Amino acid sequence: MEKLTINQENKLKLEEYFGEEVLKRLPFQNVSFYESSNSWEGQVEFNLNLKSGELTYNTVENIKHSIEISDEMMQRIESEILMMLENL
Repeated sequence: MEKLTINQENKLKLEEYFGEEVLKRLPFQNVSFYESSNSWEGQVEFNLNLKSGELTYNTVENIKHSIEISDEMMQRIESEILMMLENL
């Protein structure tokens, strides 16, 4: 069996959490939010592409990192999506 990429795993998590039909019907495909960092970087901006499942953040050195969606992160993503829908 072929190993899934981080983006593919994230996409599956999003589809399981929200449902594939809900994701297709959202009027946007990107979600961005900030989290406080324990390091000298201050706040970190996360960017999620809902279609591809790509979740990235940039370091101070402006290097883009792809990461896996954690359970805690999924709750934050849900909150951001709800807030974005309320502001439409």
